[in-house]
Amino acid sequence: PPKELLTMQTLSFPSKPPDELLDQLVAVDCGMVRIGPRLRKSGKKRNQQQQQPAALRRVCIVDGRGVPLLNEVVRVPPPSPVVETHPQGYQTRLGRQLSDHVLPRINPCGDDLNVGLPPDEVKRAAADLVKGKIVIGHSVDSDLRSLELLKSHPRKMVRDTALYPPFLTKKGNSHRLSFLVKERLGRNIQQEARYHGCMEDAVASLDLYLSDWEKWEKMTACSPLMHTHTSKCNLTNAS
Repeated sequence: PPKELLTMQTLSFPSKPPDELLDQLVAVDCGMVRIGPRLRKSGKKRNQQQQQPAALRRVCIVDGRGVPLLNEVVRVPPPSPVVETHPQGYQTRLGRQLSDHVLPRINPCGDDLNVGLPPDEVKRAAADLVKGKIVIGHSVDSDLRSLELLKSHPRKMVRDTALYPPFLTKKGNSHRLSFLVKERLGRNIQQEARYHGCMEDAVASLDLYLSDWEKWEKMTACSPLMHTHTSKCNLTNAS
């Protein structure tokens, strides 16, 4: 990851997370590239938000100490002929820009969508890394869904910084990851003037969790630190 990234080794937390917990953690962030025509949501409202099909483009996973375990670019399979002829082209969440043409498959950031590992290969590697681990992320269900792990990974082993009650607005809504990192950790991420990527976001979500890990685990029915629950929750063999 970039040198300017701060991890738990350079931040001061209320109490130091034990190695027992750190060994159980991984943080995940996936980059998506939107493909094909925009599709309107069903309904009667005229100004509803449009959606586009999305494909997995990058997968980043770090361990509980912020050490990268996986940082791979995923090849985007060619779209169907119907999508190929559509003028909308591709939209990348990482670059937040639209390309003017579908072919060649290179977005405005110079990202060649033909370059990368096959999606199935990266998904298998990710599945092996998160198996039996507590998975941290911001709106992490989207990442798990992209990796085809949403249904298989136990919910008790997920820590979502977008849903954690102390991190929500007064009305119970989620904050942006960049806002939470600025407010709670005092650093800036996802700045408009420079490129940002999945590794930065994965480390940020990990640090957010670690900033309140003790309270979070006490609020969690199944935790590796709550010894009264360890007999009921076999974390090591969870799948």
